[in-house]
Amino acid sequence: MIASHSSAETDFVSMITIDLNEDNKTDIIVGSYDYSVYSIMIFLNSGSDIFIQSKRFSVSDAPSSISTGDINNDNTLDIVVVSKYSTNIYVFLNAGNGTFIGRMTISIEFSISDFKIIDFNKDGKLDFIITTVERYYALVLLNDGNGIFTNHNIYSTVYPPIYVEVIDVNGDNMFAIITTHLNGHITIFSSTDNSTIMKQVSSVSRPTFYPITTNDINSDNKVDIIITVNSISFVVIFNFGNGTFSDPITYFVDSAGDIVTGDLNNDGKADIICVDSRNSKITTYFNTGNGTFIKQRAIPLSGSTHYATINDFNDDGKMDIIVADSETIIAISFHC
Repeated sequence: MIASHSSAETDFVSMITIDLNEDNKTDIIVGSYDYSVYSIMIFLNSGSDIFIQSKRFSVSDAPSSISTGDINNDNTLDIVVVSKYSTNIYVFLNAGNGTFIGRMTISIEFSISDFKIIDFNKDGKLDFIITTVERYYALVLLNDGNGIFTNHNIYSTVYPPIYVEVIDVNGDNMFAIITTHLNGHITIFSSTDNSTIMKQVSSVSRPTFYPITTNDINSDNKVDIIITVNSISFVVIFNFGNGTFSDPITYFVDSAGDIVTGDLNNDGKADIICVDSRNSKITTYFNTGNGTFIKQRAIPLSGSTHYATINDFNDDGKMDIIVADSETIIAISFHC
């Protein structure tokens, strides 16, 4: 363990890591609630194996999704928050060095289930792609650079979408939009030179989808798609780099939940970390590079573990795992 934060009155409900104050150290942002008070908490990396809580912002609902991006084009990272099934997107504006000067609220007409940030129309301004279980589509909101977001493209789906992810298909800003659905389907919208292709992918019955993960699983320099589909398996959809994708390939594991990926053993391959909230543990699987994963270890944790992310938090050249459960954030030094 290299850091710990604990509060008996605070439940953590979402988490990301990013260098927020531009000091070349990876910081932690979590969504939390205690006694119906919802907030965003920032923990800055001191560089001495300690994370220090620096800021706390109130929001009206439990913050289920957090992201960062330079929304107002001032060359600093802003914090963007969505509360699941709320109709608002909150943008906390960064004035530099982790100082925040205000909050922008973007309201839409339906509740949001997930969102992603991307420069969709390649005009140098970051836009939003959002999903809702109240509609049969994913919606693009274009940023005019002055705090105004307008509806742009609607990607119609056969079923209401839960989660959304966006990837650059082949490194030239040709995007693909991926959505998952309550009935067990996965939809991929991929652009070609002349049109947008919708690929409807059947997965499993009784799905328990988690947020979509992406990484280059087979080391071909193309971003692939990883999705947990139930408590014992996840699927990988391989990206061919030309706007087309493989059918889902299923991998069975001891127990699956939220999945994060990264090179844990410094062999240049993206490994898998499965977060098992029911059994309070995380399990790591090493990528062999030939289409299989080998279970490496299970790490028991106290409390109900919900979220994990990986990065080299203490600058020792080795990947660490940050885990958030209902009340505690811990960092685990992962040394093979």
